[in-house]
Amino acid sequence: MERPSLSIAALYDIHGNLPALEAVLADIDKLPVEQILVGGDVLPGPFPDESLDLLMNARVPVSFISGNGERNVLALLNEEPTDTLPDSVVETIRWSGAKLSAAQRELVTAWPPTRKIWIDGVGQVLFCHATPQSDSSIFTKVTPEPRLSPVFANVRCPIVVCGHTHMQFDRMVGAVRVLNAGSVGMPFGQTGAHWLLLGQEIEFRHTPFDLPTAADRVKASDYPQAEQFATQNILQVPSESEILNQFEQVALQ
Repeated sequence: MERPSLSIAALYDIHGNLPALEAVLADIDKLPVEQILVGGDVLPGPFPDESLDLLMNARVPVSFISGNGERNVLALLNEEPTDTLPDSVVETIRWSGAKLSAAQRELVTAWPPTRKIWIDGVGQVLFCHATPQSDSSIFTKVTPEPRLSPVFANVRCPIVVCGHTHMQFDRMVGAVRVLNAGSVGMPFGQTGAHWLLLGQEIEFRHTPFDLPTAADRVKASDYPQAEQFATQNILQVPSESEILNQFEQVALQ
């Protein structure tokens, strides 16, 4: 278990969106946050190396867990099998991996899949990317509890924090409170950056930032999907109902 903390900012699914990350870290600088937990999928995205550098130079300690994004980036770098993905996604993953320095690759390789941290006033919290067993399984706020119960049956923490589906929620699965931190860099349902603050109280946070300027920065990069990312993940985002319908069709498969 990690050292106890009074307050943790949980940042998930940054996906190389440097302008969003900059805004969130500026927000955190105004708050009594003791440490940052990055919940996977810093990669892939338009500014992967810059995002890692920014996190490593944050004013408070930062710890990491890996997501399916990092796993697939490392797999391509090591010429190992990846998840079955569209060619366009593989292109962005390969591009993101090529941007990393040797030190950054070593850093990402060392990230564990989960962490347990004691938070005063909250108790022991398990941080995972998607579920305690998987970095890619999908479930949402409307996935029926009987289907989810086996996933959390052996969890011995009162709270689990996850991400992966890019939508914030707070629900119970049996005796376990499951919180989705949302996505800093590729949110669904509402533009801006979404994250979670855990301390004496638990607060879902939404950080606005200059969307047109952020979109222009992405478009000016050489990211393979720059135009699509700027228009569909910054200036506008998919609706929650649209994504819930898509995700529930493949939930826990």
